[in-house]
Amino acid sequence: MIRSIIIEDEINNRELLYQMVTEYLTDIDVVDMAQDVISGIKSIENNDPDLIFLDIEMPGGTGFDVLMHFTNPKFKVIFITGYEHYALKAIKHSAIDYLLKPINLEELKDAVNKIKAMEVTHTANIEFVKTYIQSGIEDMAHLLISDYNTSDTVIINEIIYLESHDRYTIFHLSEDRKRISSLSLNFFETLLNPSTFFRIHRSAIVNCNAVKQVSDGRAAKATMTNGHEIQVAYRRKSEFLARLERNK
Repeated sequence: MIRSIIIEDEINNRELLYQMVTEYLTDIDVVDMAQDVISGIKSIENNDPDLIFLDIEMPGGTGFDVLMHFTNPKFKVIFITGYEHYALKAIKHSAIDYLLKPINLEELKDAVNKIKAMEVTHTANIEFVKTYIQSGIEDMAHLLISDYNTSDTVIINEIIYLESHDRYTIFHLSEDRKRISSLSLNFFETLLNPSTFFRIHRSAIVNCNAVKQVSDGRAAKATMTNGHEIQVAYRRKSEFLARLERNK
């Protein structure tokens, strides 16, 4: 059984989530519930959970204040929020799951199944979120990418381009390095700075600063600093060339 805690300030949401978990997720044991930062911290210390469902906006602080209390946390986290605010960017960067209120049962099941599929804890991911919140910097210098078993941090400026491959994304980095994420290219398109990264094709996003040249003609290709040539979709070519011109 996976020992879990629900930390949610709204009683109706707290009871609904408890009901959904206990009724439909039989291998998740809700060992305690808390309603604010202080009670949430105490509950984690007393119950040593494997997983916490953590509300972001709470009396006396936020869910991030709960995380800040713990050094190298071993539990996994699914965030819960009713707001599409900047903090979600940090959560997306870290590949930690979150649920928007009102919670949908199928989305809850998907989030928990993803957590269960991971053989490692979210320690690195949580530390990444904590660093992001502490810095208050919107345009991150690093990106945390994860597959189901590992997490790895890459320097964003070292990304030459991203390539879609089946359901995965391949990161092509400087010095001929590669990293693979289990998340889609669409996901990373929402995270990366659009003034620097441009989707030139449905299967590729390039770092404009790593483009050496773009060939002429309808079937144009972008030559990257690592020597790779990538097809540029005809309908995106004009906008792409304008972006490159602005970035000079």
